[in-house]
Amino acid sequence: MGELICRDNLEVLCEWYAQGKREFIDLIYIDPPFGNNMDNEWGLKWNRLEDYTNWMYPRVYLMKEMLKPTGSFYYHCDPTASHYVKMMLDMIFGMENFINEIIWHYRTGGVGKRWFAQKHDTIFLYGKTNKYTFNLLEKKEYYKDLYGENKKPGFPDRKSGEDANGFFRIVYENDVWVIKSVFNMSKEYLGYPTQKPEALLEKIILASSNPGDLVADFYLGGGTTIAVAEKLDRNWIGVDINPRAIELSKNRV
Repeated sequence: MGELICRDNLEVLCEWYAQGKREFIDLIYIDPPFGNNMDNEWGLKWNRLEDYTNWMYPRVYLMKEMLKPTGSFYYHCDPTASHYVKMMLDMIFGMENFINEIIWHYRTGGVGKRWFAQKHDTIFLYGKTNKYTFNLLEKKEYYKDLYGENKKPGFPDRKSGEDANGFFRIVYENDVWVIKSVFNMSKEYLGYPTQKPEALLEKIILASSNPGDLVADFYLGGGTTIAVAEKLDRNWIGVDINPRAIELSKNRV
């Protein structure tokens, strides 16, 4: 079902490119390190955001080359560098292939005393071409969250109902995802920094791939991407320079 590679992803991508191995991946998701994580994992630390995007540019360019014409690319970052990342991605993929800026909203501890509490990450979605794979996702939307506790649906239909939480309707997913983050009391918790929840990757994989497709993560971290890909009957490739990330990922699958 999959392949784990413990190397610098640029080396791997350059080898594939030189071998003529291109356009074979259906979906790429990456959550690259930034700031202190760059220093810890890669021995690098940038003084300017331009240095970071210059370091990322050839890697992302080659990832695009590995995508099928129907492929999709997700870049996970935070507001610290998202504006620089968006400009870089526009240059690589073309502004016409930008699809969504997804906001992942989560609730964690900590309150800012001189700024609004920072409770979201940004995920940019691009297609290789305008023929990208996309499956609409649905979710429950509760009337009490929209209109208050006593609100009932006026005209129930096949996509509405009632459960233990109250009356609901089924709607299409939008670009703001409210998903719990992974913390030390979570069942998923592995103790790996920047670990992402399986629910987040599940949405991405379900939306932008189909069973049997190939999903790749070139900054594998705790292995969430490949663990979810395995559960959803996708093939996968996981690459990370950190041996601990590879070991954790191997144990998950």
